[in-house]
Amino acid sequence: MRLTDARVRRVAAASGAARIEIEYRGSQNRELPDICPVCGNAMSPVTNSTLDGGTAEFKRVCTVCPFSVGMHPHSPGRYVFARAPEHEVSDDARRVRLLKAAASHLRKAKKLIGEALEGTDFPDRKAFASDAIDEIVSSKEGAGSIPNLIADVRGDGAGLPLWAEPLSTPKYPPHK
Repeated sequence: MRLTDARVRRVAAASGAARIEIEYRGSQNRELPDICPVCGNAMSPVTNSTLDGGTAEFKRVCTVCPFSVGMHPHSPGRYVFARAPEHEVSDDARRVRLLKAAASHLRKAKKLIGEALEGTDFPDRKAFASDAIDEIVSSKEGAGSIPNLIADVRGDGAGLPLWAEPLSTPKYPPHK
């Protein structure tokens, strides 16, 4: 069995055994990747608000290693491995990685559905599928959406809901 450079990078990034420093070079590819070319994990989009109230993606970052790519894509050119302090990846961090990978795969599925239904007699189904995937990937309202599942795994807002908290005033502070 041969040990390839890609395998070394993936194992180093996944295990945390080494810190990877990436030097970039220009790329002819104009599409932002869904999967990291360094470690093979999911890429997460970084978005910003637009002037008309929408959102625009301006960058993608890897969920595990330090690779990132902006609107002018660059390819990894050279890798420098540095000794990293030993640490274990917690179960919660592993679960968050899996949820981010699922979001990346859903974004890829949305593109594939769009390409498959392009020029067919049912554009409404394309819009319906696109909206459903968008709601799962980025909605903050849906209980089964990826951001809410990540917040649940991390334990954000782990206390009681606001309506279950006793009322308090300056004279009577909340009881704990």
